[in-house]
Amino acid sequence: MCNGLMKRAFAWMSAAVLVAMSGAGFAQQSDARAAEAIFHRVAGDQSRLRVFLQAMPKGANLHNHLDGSVYTEDYVRMAAEHGYCADFATAKIAAPPCRNPEDELKGMGMRAPGRYEQFMNLISRRTFRRGLGYDVPGGTTGGGGFPAIYAISVVVPAESMVLSRRLAASEHETYTEFIYQPDILDKTADAVHDAQWNPKDLQGAFDRALPTLKPIVAQAVKDFEAAKASADRTLGCGTAKAERACDVTVRFLSYTRRGDPQDQVFQAIMMSFMLADSDPNYVGFNLVGPENKESAVADYDLNMEIIRFIGAKFPHVHRSLHAGEQTMGKAQASALVDHVQKAIEIGGAERIGHGTSIAFETDVVQTLARMAQQNIAVEINLTSNDRFGASGSYHPLNLYRAAGVPVTIATDNTGMARVDLTNEYVRAAYEHKLGYEDLKYVARTGMQVTFLPGASLWKNLQIGTVVDACVSDKLGADAPSKSCQQFLTASPKATEQWRYEKQLAQFEHDVQGWRF
Repeated sequence: MCNGLMKRAFAWMSAAVLVAMSGAGFAQQSDARAAEAIFHRVAGDQSRLRVFLQAMPKGANLHNHLDGSVYTEDYVRMAAEHGYCADFATAKIAAPPCRNPEDELKGMGMRAPGRYEQFMNLISRRTFRRGLGYDVPGGTTGGGGFPAIYAISVVVPAESMVLSRRLAASEHETYTEFIYQPDILDKTADAVHDAQWNPKDLQGAFDRALPTLKPIVAQAVKDFEAAKASADRTLGCGTAKAERACDVTVRFLSYTRRGDPQDQVFQAIMMSFMLADSDPNYVGFNLVGPENKESAVADYDLNMEIIRFIGAKFPHVHRSLHAGEQTMGKAQASALVDHVQKAIEIGGAERIGHGTSIAFETDVVQTLARMAQQNIAVEINLTSNDRFGASGSYHPLNLYRAAGVPVTIATDNTGMARVDLTNEYVRAAYEHKLGYEDLKYVARTGMQVTFLPGASLWKNLQIGTVVDACVSDKLGADAPSKSCQQFLTASPKATEQWRYEKQLAQFEHDVQGWRF
C-alpha cells in the first residue's frame, strides 16, 4: 500500500511539473503569437514598424567596421577636441597644424556655422538620398568614406568603442563583432617589404617574415588591450555604475585590405591572423576592400591562396571574407562569376560579407547549396549595398533565403552609412517582405553563426529545435535545469543564445501592453 501511495504521489508530482512546464511554454507561445499579430498590424507603416523593431532584440551585428560605426558629427567633435583641421581641398579631417585659422575645427560650428555645415556635407553622406546610391548626391555636395575620417579615427579607438557599444545597447543587440585592429598593423603593412617575395614560395615568405612581424603584433595586442580597457572604464563595466553598453558582448575581427602590392597583402594577412590568434577578444579574420580595383581583380585567386595557406597555420582563427561586394555595372563581368565560390572553396570562408553578386556567378546553384549544407552564412547590409545598385528585388536577400542559406542582417558601417540595425530590419520587413517569424529567424541565425566557441543551443544547428540538455526548459529561463546549465556553462555561444532568448521572451511579453 505504501508502494502504491508512493507511485500515486510520484505520478501527481510529475503531472504537476508537466502542467507547470506546459503552462510556461503555452504562455511563451501565446506571447509570441500576440507579438506577431502586432507586427502584422504595423508592418505597412514604417514609423510604427520602426517603433516595434527598435525595441525587438535583434541578436548579433556581425558585420560592422569599428572606424565606420561612428557618426561623422562625433568624429568632427573629437577632432576639434584634439585640435584637428578641416581640409576642404581633400575633403578630409586633417591633423594640425591647420593651413588657415578658419580651418580649425574647434569652435567652427559656432564661429562659422555655414562653413561648418559645408564641411560636414563634404565629408559625410548626410546629404545623400537613400535608394539612389552614394554616387548620386541629394544636395550640391556629398562625400564621406574612410579617407575622410581616417586621420582622427586612428587616434580615438577607445572613444569609438564607447560610442558604438552605446548605440548597440540602445538597439537591443546582444552581441557584436567589430572589424578592427590597431593602426600599427596597417602602417607596418605599408612599410615592410620582403625583398625575396615569391608567390610560389609562400612557406619561405612566411619563415622570413615571422621574426620581423612577431614584435609588431605583440605591440598591436598591447595597443588594442589598452584601448578596450579605456573603453570599459569609461562605460563603468564591472562596477555598480556600469552602463547598459557593458551588457553587449563584444568581440573583434582582424582584417586586411585587398588591392595592395602582393608582398604587403601577404604580410598584412599574416599579421592579422597572428593578432587574432594572440588575443582572446579576437575571434576571426576578415578580408576587406573593393573587389573591382584592378589589382584586387588580378590578385583575387592569389589572395585566396594566401588566406588558405596562412589560415592553416592558425586553425583556431575563423574567417569571414568580403566577397561578391559588387554587381553588374560596378565591376567587369568576369569579376562577378566566381568570387563568392572561391572565397568559400579556396579562402575557407565561414561567413560571406555582402555577397550581392551571387546571382551572376557561373555555379550559383551549387554555391548556394554548399552554403546551405555547410552552414556558411551571408552577412546582408541593405543600405550599404545601395551604393552599387543592389536594392529592392535586385538584392539577393530572398534568393539566399529561398536556397536555405543562413542569413544575418548587419549594418556594415553604422555611422558612415548613417543608419542603425533597426533601420536594416525595417528595410528587410518593408521592402523585402520578411515577416515577424522571418526576422526572429534572422536574429537567431546571427546568434548561431557568431565566431564564439562552443556548441549551438539548437540541435544539429536546426534553429527552433533545442538541444536535448535544455529541451524541457523554458527558453531563456533564469534558472535552467541542471543538465541545461551544464551545457550552457560549457558553451559561450549557447550562453549568448540563451541570453538572447530571454531578451526576446521579455520583449514579446512587454510589447502587448503598448499602444501605437
